[in-house]
Amino acid sequence: MLGCVSSIYLIVVTQMHNLNRSSHNVDHGIIHTKKGLSQKKKDFIDNENLKDDHVDYDNKASNGTLNTLSPKWTEAQTIERGIAYDLYGPTRPIIRNHWAELQRNNGNIAIICPFCGLTDAVEMDHFIPRGKERLFPEYSTHYSNLIPLCHNCNHTKGDDWLENGQQIFFNAYFDRLDGIEILQCEISRDPSTGIASSAILLNITGHENDICRRVVNTITRLNLLSKYSRDSNKILRSKTIELKTEYELQNSRYADQDDYVVAKRDVISRMSSNTDDCIAKLTYSAIANSDVYWDFIKSQL
Repeated sequence: MLGCVSSIYLIVVTQMHNLNRSSHNVDHGIIHTKKGLSQKKKDFIDNENLKDDHVDYDNKASNGTLNTLSPKWTEAQTIERGIAYDLYGPTRPIIRNHWAELQRNNGNIAIICPFCGLTDAVEMDHFIPRGKERLFPEYSTHYSNLIPLCHNCNHTKGDDWLENGQQIFFNAYFDRLDGIEILQCEISRDPSTGIASSAILLNITGHENDICRRVVNTITRLNLLSKYSRDSNKILRSKTIELKTEYELQNSRYADQDDYVVAKRDVISRMSSNTDDCIAKLTYSAIANSDVYWDFIKSQL
Protein backbone atom coordinates (compact mmCIF):
# COMPACT_ATOMS: atom_id res chain seq x y z
CA MET A 1 0.00 0.00 0.00
CA LEU A 2 1.50 3.31 -1.04
CA GLY A 3 2.02 6.06 1.50
CA CYS A 4 2.70 3.63 4.32
CA VAL A 5 5.62 4.10 6.69
CA SER A 6 8.20 1.81 8.25
CA SER A 7 10.51 3.03 11.02
CA ILE A 8 13.49 1.71 12.95
CA TYR A 9 15.02 3.10 16.13
CA LEU A 10 18.70 2.70 16.93
CA ILE A 11 21.08 3.41 19.80
CA VAL A 12 22.71 6.45 18.26
CA VAL A 13 22.71 10.11 19.10
CA THR A 14 23.48 11.82 15.83
CA GLN A 15 26.63 12.85 14.08
CA MET A 16 27.06 15.10 17.12
CA HIS A 17 29.94 13.95 19.31
CA ASN A 18 32.20 14.79 22.21
CA LEU A 19 35.73 16.12 21.90
CA ASN A 20 38.58 15.64 24.32
CA ARG A 21 39.43 19.13 25.50
CA SER A 22 42.88 20.56 26.02
CA SER A 23 44.90 18.84 28.71
CA HIS A 24 46.62 22.14 29.56
CA ASN A 25 45.55 23.82 32.78
CA VAL A 26 44.47 27.40 33.41
CA ASP A 27 47.99 28.52 34.37
CA HIS A 28 49.28 27.28 31.03
CA GLY A 29 46.53 29.18 29.24
CA ILE A 30 47.28 32.44 31.03
CA ILE A 31 51.01 32.15 30.35
CA HIS A 32 50.45 31.50 26.66
CA THR A 33 47.81 34.22 26.37
CA LYS A 34 50.47 36.71 27.47
CA LYS A 35 52.99 35.65 24.82
CA GLY A 36 53.54 38.36 22.23
CA LEU A 37 51.49 40.95 24.10
CA SER A 38 52.58 44.37 25.33
CA GLN A 39 53.47 44.75 28.98
CA LYS A 40 50.30 46.80 29.44
CA LYS A 41 48.12 43.90 28.31
CA LYS A 42 50.10 41.41 30.39
CA ASP A 43 49.56 43.59 33.46
CA PHE A 44 45.87 43.84 32.58
CA ILE A 45 45.53 40.03 32.60
CA ASP A 46 47.13 39.86 36.06
CA ASN A 47 45.42 42.91 37.57
CA GLU A 48 41.97 41.80 36.40
CA ASN A 49 42.54 38.26 37.74
CA LEU A 50 41.49 36.52 34.52
CA LYS A 51 42.97 33.31 35.92
CA ASP A 52 40.29 33.24 38.63
CA ASP A 53 37.58 33.75 36.00
CA HIS A 54 38.88 30.82 33.98
CA VAL A 55 39.01 28.56 37.04
CA ASP A 56 35.43 29.57 37.88
CA TYR A 57 34.39 28.77 34.29
CA ASP A 58 35.83 25.25 34.48
CA ASN A 59 34.21 24.57 37.84
CA LYS A 60 30.80 25.63 36.59
CA ALA A 61 31.20 23.81 33.26
CA SER A 62 32.08 20.60 35.10
CA ASN A 63 28.92 20.69 37.22
CA GLY A 64 26.59 21.92 34.48
CA THR A 65 26.03 25.44 35.76
CA LEU A 66 27.67 27.61 33.09
CA ASN A 67 24.34 29.40 32.84
CA THR A 68 25.03 31.02 36.24
CA LEU A 69 28.07 32.94 34.98
CA SER A 70 27.71 36.70 34.95
CA PRO A 71 29.73 39.19 32.88
CA LYS A 72 32.86 40.40 34.65
CA TRP A 73 32.48 44.00 33.54
CA THR A 74 29.48 46.27 33.15
CA GLU A 75 28.54 47.71 29.77
CA ALA A 76 30.01 51.02 30.91
CA GLN A 77 33.46 49.47 31.36
CA THR A 78 34.22 49.66 27.67
CA ILE A 79 38.01 49.92 28.04
CA GLU A 80 38.33 46.71 30.04
CA ARG A 81 35.90 44.87 27.80
CA GLY A 82 37.73 46.07 24.70
CA ILE A 83 41.17 44.97 25.92
CA ALA A 84 39.88 41.53 26.88
CA TYR A 85 38.00 41.18 23.59
CA ASP A 86 41.18 41.86 21.61
CA LEU A 87 43.18 39.18 23.42
CA TYR A 88 41.78 36.68 20.93
CA GLY A 89 43.02 36.43 17.37
CA PRO A 90 42.69 33.36 15.10
CA THR A 91 46.36 33.55 14.12
CA ARG A 92 47.77 34.17 17.59
CA PRO A 93 50.20 31.45 18.79
CA ILE A 94 47.92 30.41 21.68
CA ILE A 95 45.09 29.67 19.24
CA ARG A 96 47.31 27.81 16.77
CA ASN A 97 48.71 25.77 19.66
CA HIS A 98 45.18 25.09 20.92
CA TRP A 99 44.22 23.65 17.52
CA ALA A 100 47.30 21.43 17.55
CA GLU A 101 46.63 20.24 21.11
CA LEU A 102 43.02 19.37 20.30
CA GLN A 103 44.10 17.45 17.22
CA ARG A 104 46.61 15.44 19.27
CA ASN A 105 43.97 14.71 21.92
CA ASN A 106 41.42 13.57 19.34
CA GLY A 107 43.24 10.96 17.32
CA ASN A 108 45.74 13.08 15.36
CA ILE A 109 43.27 13.43 12.51
CA ALA A 110 41.26 16.31 11.14
CA ILE A 111 38.67 17.41 13.70
CA ILE A 112 35.12 16.86 12.47
CA CYS A 113 32.60 19.47 13.60
CA PRO A 114 31.15 18.15 16.89
CA PHE A 115 27.79 19.82 16.22
CA CYS A 116 26.82 18.48 12.79
CA GLY A 117 29.46 15.78 12.26
CA LEU A 118 29.26 16.42 8.52
CA THR A 119 32.36 18.44 7.71
CA ASP A 120 35.71 19.53 9.12
CA ALA A 121 35.89 22.04 11.95
CA VAL A 122 37.63 25.13 10.56
CA GLU A 123 36.76 27.89 13.04
CA MET A 124 37.05 28.32 16.79
CA ASP A 125 33.73 29.05 18.46
CA HIS A 126 33.54 30.97 21.72
CA PHE A 127 30.98 28.74 23.41
CA ILE A 128 30.07 31.52 25.81
CA PRO A 129 30.10 34.39 23.33
CA ARG A 130 32.82 36.94 23.11
CA GLY A 131 30.39 38.44 20.59
CA LYS A 132 29.98 41.70 18.74
CA GLU A 133 28.47 43.14 21.90
CA ARG A 134 31.54 41.96 23.84
CA LEU A 135 29.36 39.86 26.11
CA PHE A 136 31.98 37.72 27.88
CA PRO A 137 35.40 38.89 26.62
CA GLU A 138 37.05 37.55 29.79
CA TYR A 139 36.91 34.08 28.21
CA SER A 140 38.33 35.17 24.84
CA THR A 141 41.37 32.89 25.10
CA HIS A 142 40.23 30.35 27.70
CA TYR A 143 40.85 26.86 26.33
CA SER A 144 37.60 25.42 27.70
CA ASN A 145 35.55 28.12 25.97
CA LEU A 146 37.14 27.59 22.55
CA ILE A 147 35.44 24.73 20.69
CA PRO A 148 36.20 23.99 17.01
CA LEU A 149 33.17 24.03 14.69
CA CYS A 150 32.54 24.12 10.96
CA HIS A 151 31.76 27.49 9.40
CA ASN A 152 28.02 26.86 9.01
CA CYS A 153 27.46 25.68 12.57
CA ASN A 154 29.58 28.45 14.06
CA HIS A 155 27.82 31.24 12.20
CA THR A 156 24.34 29.80 12.64
CA LYS A 157 24.95 29.44 16.40
CA GLY A 158 25.98 33.08 16.59
CA ASP A 159 25.98 34.75 20.00
CA ASP A 160 22.95 32.95 21.40
CA TRP A 161 23.72 30.77 24.39
CA LEU A 162 20.93 31.18 26.97
CA GLU A 163 17.15 30.89 26.68
CA ASN A 164 14.99 31.49 29.74
CA GLY A 165 18.18 31.31 31.79
CA GLN A 166 19.11 27.86 30.47
CA GLN A 167 22.06 26.86 28.27
CA ILE A 168 20.87 26.35 24.69
CA PHE A 169 23.63 24.47 22.92
CA PHE A 170 25.38 21.15 23.41
CA ASN A 171 28.91 21.54 24.81
CA ALA A 172 31.29 19.10 23.10
CA TYR A 173 33.73 19.17 26.02
CA PHE A 174 31.42 18.83 29.02
CA ASP A 175 28.04 17.37 27.93
CA ARG A 176 28.61 13.61 27.80
CA LEU A 177 26.47 11.89 25.18
CA ASP A 178 26.79 8.33 26.44
CA GLY A 179 23.51 6.43 26.30
CA ILE A 180 21.35 9.10 24.66
CA GLU A 181 19.16 7.64 21.91
CA ILE A 182 17.30 10.34 20.02
CA LEU A 183 17.19 9.64 16.28
CA GLN A 184 15.04 7.43 14.14
CA CYS A 185 15.14 6.75 10.42
CA GLU A 186 11.74 6.55 8.77
CA ILE A 187 11.20 5.03 5.31
CA SER A 188 8.00 5.77 3.42
CA ARG A 189 6.61 5.65 -0.10
CA ASP A 190 5.12 8.63 -1.88
CA PRO A 191 1.39 7.97 -2.37
CA SER A 192 1.50 9.40 -5.90
CA THR A 193 4.70 7.98 -7.35
CA GLY A 194 5.33 5.00 -5.08
CA ILE A 195 8.99 6.09 -4.73
CA ALA A 196 10.64 5.21 -1.41
CA SER A 197 12.44 7.88 0.59
CA SER A 198 13.91 8.21 4.06
CA ALA A 199 13.83 10.88 6.74
CA ILE A 200 15.80 11.31 9.97
CA LEU A 201 13.54 12.33 12.83
CA LEU A 202 13.85 13.04 16.54
CA ASN A 203 12.73 10.52 19.12
CA ILE A 204 13.48 11.75 22.64
CA THR A 205 11.14 9.53 24.63
CA GLY A 206 12.85 8.60 27.89
CA HIS A 207 15.59 11.20 27.53
CA GLU A 208 13.99 14.35 28.92
CA ASN A 209 17.09 15.66 30.72
CA ASP A 210 19.22 18.79 30.43
CA ILE A 211 21.85 17.34 28.10
CA CYS A 212 19.22 15.82 25.81
CA ARG A 213 17.37 19.14 25.76
CA ARG A 214 20.58 20.90 24.68
CA VAL A 215 21.23 18.27 22.00
CA VAL A 216 17.70 18.69 20.63
CA ASN A 217 17.99 22.49 20.72
CA THR A 218 21.28 22.30 18.82
CA ILE A 219 19.83 19.99 16.16
CA THR A 220 16.73 22.17 15.80
CA ARG A 221 18.40 25.59 15.76
CA LEU A 222 21.06 24.48 13.27
CA ASN A 223 18.48 22.72 11.05
CA LEU A 224 20.50 19.52 11.16
CA LEU A 225 17.61 17.10 10.58
CA SER A 226 17.18 18.30 7.01
CA LYS A 227 20.91 17.80 6.39
CA TYR A 228 20.82 14.32 7.95
CA SER A 229 17.74 13.41 5.90
CA ARG A 230 19.47 14.61 2.74
CA ASP A 231 22.43 12.35 3.43
CA SER A 232 20.16 9.45 4.36
CA ASN A 233 18.25 9.79 1.10
CA LYS A 234 21.48 9.77 -0.87
CA ILE A 235 22.38 6.46 0.77
CA LEU A 236 18.93 5.03 0.12
CA ARG A 237 18.87 6.10 -3.55
CA SER A 238 22.36 4.74 -4.12
CA LYS A 239 21.46 1.42 -2.53
CA THR A 240 18.26 1.23 -4.60
CA ILE A 241 20.15 1.69 -7.87
CA GLU A 242 22.73 -0.87 -6.77
CA LEU A 243 20.07 -3.46 -5.88
CA LYS A 244 18.19 -3.02 -9.14
CA THR A 245 21.36 -3.24 -11.23
CA GLU A 246 22.67 -6.26 -9.36
CA TYR A 247 19.38 -8.12 -9.81
CA GLU A 248 19.37 -7.43 -13.54
CA LEU A 249 22.86 -8.90 -13.82
CA GLN A 250 22.57 -11.80 -11.37
CA ASN A 251 18.88 -12.75 -11.08
CA SER A 252 19.63 -16.28 -12.32
CA ARG A 253 21.42 -16.95 -9.03
CA TYR A 254 18.16 -16.57 -7.09
CA ALA A 255 15.00 -18.69 -7.10
CA ASP A 256 12.78 -15.62 -7.25
CA GLN A 257 12.51 -12.00 -6.08
CA ASP A 258 11.76 -13.06 -2.50
CA ASP A 259 14.94 -15.15 -2.40
CA TYR A 260 16.92 -12.13 -3.63
CA VAL A 261 15.33 -9.84 -1.05
CA VAL A 262 16.10 -12.20 1.84
CA ALA A 263 19.75 -12.40 0.80
CA LYS A 264 20.15 -8.66 0.39
CA ARG A 265 18.37 -7.75 3.61
CA ASP A 266 20.94 -9.84 5.46
CA VAL A 267 23.84 -8.16 3.65
CA ILE A 268 22.54 -4.66 4.41
CA SER A 269 21.88 -5.57 8.03
CA ARG A 270 25.56 -6.47 8.37
CA MET A 271 26.51 -3.18 6.70
CA SER A 272 24.68 -1.28 9.44
CA SER A 273 26.86 -3.01 12.03
CA ASN A 274 30.10 -2.29 10.20
CA THR A 275 29.96 1.49 9.80
CA ASP A 276 30.84 4.21 12.28
CA ASP A 277 28.82 6.81 10.36
CA CYS A 278 25.61 7.05 12.35
CA ILE A 279 23.46 8.37 9.49
CA ALA A 280 24.60 5.42 7.37
CA LYS A 281 24.03 3.10 10.34
CA LEU A 282 20.49 4.41 10.83
CA THR A 283 19.68 4.22 7.12
CA TYR A 284 21.08 0.75 6.50
CA SER A 285 19.30 -0.62 9.54
CA ALA A 286 16.03 0.98 8.48
CA ILE A 287 16.42 -0.46 4.97
CA ALA A 288 17.15 -3.93 6.31
CA ASN A 289 14.11 -3.89 8.58
CA SER A 290 11.58 -2.06 6.40
CA ASP A 291 8.96 -4.16 4.61
CA VAL A 292 7.85 -0.95 2.95
CA TYR A 293 11.24 -0.51 1.33
CA TRP A 294 11.49 -4.09 0.08
CA ASP A 295 7.97 -3.97 -1.37
CA PHE A 296 9.22 -0.93 -3.28
CA ILE A 297 12.32 -2.79 -4.46
CA LYS A 298 10.28 -5.73 -5.70
CA SER A 299 8.10 -3.31 -7.65
CA GLN A 300 11.23 -2.08 -9.41
CA LEU A 301 12.77 -5.45 -10.31
